[in-house]
Amino acid sequence: MTCRSKRYRDKLFLGKYLSVKRTIDPSLILWENLGYSQKERLLRTAITSIVALVIVCLVIAIQVYQRTADEAINSFSPQIQCDKTVNYTQSAALIDFNSGEKQQGLMYCYCKTQYLADPTSVFSIVFSDGKKYCQTWLSKYYLTNALVIGVPVLIAVANAVAKVILRYMSTLEKQQSVSV
Repeated sequence: MTCRSKRYRDKLFLGKYLSVKRTIDPSLILWENLGYSQKERLLRTAITSIVALVIVCLVIAIQVYQRTADEAINSFSPQIQCDKTVNYTQSAALIDFNSGEKQQGLMYCYCKTQYLADPTSVFSIVFSDGKKYCQTWLSKYYLTNALVIGVPVLIAVANAVAKVILRYMSTLEKQQSVSV
């Protein structure tokens, strides 16, 4: 027994067993970043994370705005599939519009029919209560269509900008090695 314990004692270094791990390939070490302390790198990583979070919140805010605008537009007059064989009248559209939550979307169909017949006439249509509902409808109609096209484009641009910003910010983190 003493022979075996002596063999084990000979393998100790300063009274402890050595733990050997595989090292990082020297070509993966970013030598210029070794002068930065862990605290500095942590702060830089935190800043990068905050910038990324702000970008994500911006994209979410754009989507929330789109949904809110869609709801506001639909609350004005529900967008329905208009029957081309029906003659939508101004009086029926006004009665339907004033019915509140029970609206069937006749204002939408009336204004859209008028717009398709003569786009400029929409600005001059005055209802019996003196209001220009079709002019309001047209602005909301354009806003809806702009959002359908604009929001995905805006999100794509935000993603492209985020990619550039985050790549630049990642170089500022001063990591000590290249991630494999």
